[in-house]
Amino acid sequence: MVYEQENSMALSQTTLMALTEWCSSAPVIDEDRARGRETFFGHEDTGPVNYLPGAGDWASKERRFLGWFALAHKLPTGDLPSLIAARETLKGSEYQLAVRSLERARFVTAVVRWMGRSSELVLEVDDGRIEIRSPHLTRVVNRDGVVVCHVVPTGGGRWLLGPGWTVLPFRYGPGIQEHLSQFQWHPIDLERFLQGRSPGPDQERPRPVSDQTLAEAVALLERAAALAPDDPEVSFELGLLQETRRQYAEALQAYEAALARDPAHLGSRCQMAAVLSRQGRHAEALEVLERALEQAPNHAEAHYQRGLVHAAQGEWGQAHAAAARAAELGPSVASYHRSLAQAAVELGNVEEAAAGLEEATRLDPERLDWQSELGVLYQRLGKAQDALRRFLTVVEQEPTVAAYHRNAALALAELGRWEEAIDQLRQALELRPHRAAWRVELGGLLERQGGHDEALAEYRRALDLEPEHVAARVGSARVLRWLGRPAEAAQEALRVAEASPATAEAHYVRALALADGGRAGEALEAIRRAQQIEPGNAFYMLAAGRLLLAVGRLAEAAAEMEECVALRPNLAEVHDQAGQVYEALGRLDAAAAAYGEAARLEEPATGQYHRRAGQSLARLRRWGEAMAWLRSALSIQPAHAPTHNTLGEVLVAQGHHAEAMSHFRQAAELDPDEPLYQYNLGLANKALRRYEDAVAALNRAIRLKPDYVDAYKQLTAVTAMGLIMKGLRRAS
Repeated sequence: MVYEQENSMALSQTTLMALTEWCSSAPVIDEDRARGRETFFGHEDTGPVNYLPGAGDWASKERRFLGWFALAHKLPTGDLPSLIAARETLKGSEYQLAVRSLERARFVTAVVRWMGRSSELVLEVDDGRIEIRSPHLTRVVNRDGVVVCHVVPTGGGRWLLGPGWTVLPFRYGPGIQEHLSQFQWHPIDLERFLQGRSPGPDQERPRPVSDQTLAEAVALLERAAALAPDDPEVSFELGLLQETRRQYAEALQAYEAALARDPAHLGSRCQMAAVLSRQGRHAEALEVLERALEQAPNHAEAHYQRGLVHAAQGEWGQAHAAAARAAELGPSVASYHRSLAQAAVELGNVEEAAAGLEEATRLDPERLDWQSELGVLYQRLGKAQDALRRFLTVVEQEPTVAAYHRNAALALAELGRWEEAIDQLRQALELRPHRAAWRVELGGLLERQGGHDEALAEYRRALDLEPEHVAARVGSARVLRWLGRPAEAAQEALRVAEASPATAEAHYVRALALADGGRAGEALEAIRRAQQIEPGNAFYMLAAGRLLLAVGRLAEAAAEMEECVALRPNLAEVHDQAGQVYEALGRLDAAAAAYGEAARLEEPATGQYHRRAGQSLARLRRWGEAMAWLRSALSIQPAHAPTHNTLGEVLVAQGHHAEAMSHFRQAAELDPDEPLYQYNLGLANKALRRYEDAVAALNRAIRLKPDYVDAYKQLTAVTAMGLIMKGLRRAS
């Protein structure tokens, strides 16, 4: 049978991965995570470790640890980390549904019984069958293969695959289902097996130290409180310990007991306010802090906690004032400066925020998350090099946090260091392979570097993770166009445009792909739709101008380009397109001026706009200006055959045949298969009365283009002139 779960349990794969990400990096469970890592990997065992092939790389080990830690490891409070993550990040029904799913998560040993074309798998477990979907798992497992994995129910017989699955290097025999219960692994036992040091059947795993020590510590402090009923410090310490266990009601009782013994115990008041705020009882928390500040107006911690309460309510002005006072009174406490920085960011004062974080990280350089936050602020301030230095320092010290690699990648990309950015983003994805948005970013970097096949692969992987990811599908369409597959590109863009009709870029990319396929009319309709969504987008106007030119609607094209020039006067490509429209209209003066402006703006210069300006001026018979633009084009791109040819034609028009022949010769050498260059070389030789060379060049033109009528005419004339000249020489 297939498991049936309630259809309302709508936890998604994306949400599950986000909750796992929280479990991997949330500072609030740093200590729990560190203790859990020691337990999971057996750090107390000094024996040798020899991982099975494919199981010992860092990324695989980290995924297995996170699967166990998030979904199977109970903290001293009795909570799963994934449930804490849901409580911290989800709200309302989404939170309730996630909890119902996470509480039913299982760790199973399963046999793959069926694999579908769309990455579906049916797994046989000890008490039935479950259905999952995983593009990654389907690539590495075969039918009847054995998989050990975390699975989370979502309803309707569907389950999500949790992080850290393992394909075992063996298969079970037929009839295994009735015996599968005997082959179920515990995640830690599986890790010991993969490490090559699996415990024997008579050995028991020790309980995690945290389960023992925290409970014992509570018992000891409770006994101490009974023995010293007048000592507020014992109750205060007990409250702190209960907070660590997230036993908030018990923590409040302990702080109240401390205050009953000593009403001036300000530490208890501050911690009581922190617990109340954590429970959403912000007004009560503020009352407690006001009482503390009445007792000690210059108590830095009380001001700090008051700032946190205001921040929790989004009252950033008051939060900023309180944090500033705390930092003033306690300048050596890093967390006060960091709190001030947070409030400054929310108020839009990024400079002040950066200064606050600089001081916080100076005081506590071990807080790599603050270092990373400071890097983000530097980016916002345009200090790309400073941001990169922070990110690379963080990555070097903690290479296991995917977000740090991703931040470094974005900073490197901003500086144009594309290959390094790609490398950092690949490392981030090794650690967090399920981040579809990061795969789209990697695709964009690869596309920027001309790696279109690799970019397409990354966009496809993103779509495997999130089939309706708009940016991934638009990226796929864009790359398919660059790969010369316009029909596929247009279809892919159409899929986005139909599913998300307000996505202007989808209509834009579809328009370009349709134009590439010769469907200019449909392309124009698509670009008009993009312009309706984003009417002031210069690139959409530019595309519209090109398409109007292609369908011969020249007056509309000119109006479109004039509006585009007014909108983006510093974009060379806009002036170039305007020049092409003016040229088609016969407005050569305007065309030459537009090409000249494009040439002035282009950075770095390629020479193409200089050449077009020269051609337009030549058609106006403004020879001197034309020659200047053409010579400038050749100084930028000296091996450009068409420019040599055009300059040669301008020189011929001025009677400079010898110099013209030099340029025709260079054009012919650069592109020996172009008949026009041979023809012009023949005419230049004819003008210089080099008839034999002229005949040779014209014959080459005819061989390249057998129906070259003008070449035949000139060949006849040159041959006749050659014979006449020979006769005259004999007569003399």
